[in-house]
Amino acid sequence: MDNKALYHALNNSEQLILIFQINPDQFICNSYNHRAFFSSLRHLKEQVDTSAHLQVFWGDPLISFRKLKNKLPEWNSIYFNSDETGYGNIRDQQVQQFFDEEQIKSFIYQDAYLHGSQEIKKITMIIIKYSLRITKNGLKEKKKVL
Repeated sequence: MDNKALYHALNNSEQLILIFQINPDQFICNSYNHRAFFSSLRHLKEQVDTSAHLQVFWGDPLISFRKLKNKLPEWNSIYFNSDETGYGNIRDQQVQQFFDEEQIKSFIYQDAYLHGSQEIKKITMIIIKYSLRITKNGLKEKKKVL
């Protein structure tokens, strides 16, 4: 299985709600990537739905998770694959803050990549990484980390 969070959730949980969160702001409609992504998601949903149910949430992740917590106040843990850079990193920091505030235990895994953000080096062999962070007042901070 190439989804580490799903693998660990299946092996460590007695009850699961399988959720795929989609934020339309991260897509360029009708691009090749857009069509390929949704084709893959449709195939995944068809496969999962043969023995379980994959709930697809559409919209802002914080709104989706707040609605879920309101419907299921006993919800107390989540397994997810995090992103190291870009939009996914910002999203993950925002939802992690929500999980912390709601006392939802997070089990975070790195998704299966061809390479990690720490593995790309310039000719000088210096690792280049940008750190994006959302502050409590919602401001984005970006800094270059060497």
